[in-house]
Amino acid sequence: MNFRLWIETIIEDGKEIEQLQYEQIQYFQFSFGTDGGTTIWPHIQVNTLRKKKESFDSSEKHTLNKAKQLLKKNLNLSKDDKLLKIKLY
Repeated sequence: MNFRLWIETIIEDGKEIEQLQYEQIQYFQFSFGTDGGTTIWPHIQVNTLRKKKESFDSSEKHTLNKAKQLLKKNLNLSKDDKLLKIKLY
């Protein structure tokens, strides 16, 4: 898999907006036919994420904290893991 991400600041409607853009390319290998032949097929994702400016109420913060805990657990990250820092706004 190939993965790139970058943060940029753009001007939209006269305001500066910070956004994160990323592209992810993963190759799937499919077996076709009975002769054992395979085909490699690229799966490409390109997305833009923007910070949300509104503040969250306490129930939304609780939901976000639960999501963060599940993500850390599923990625098998420890509390002090420096590989990936997750910050939810």
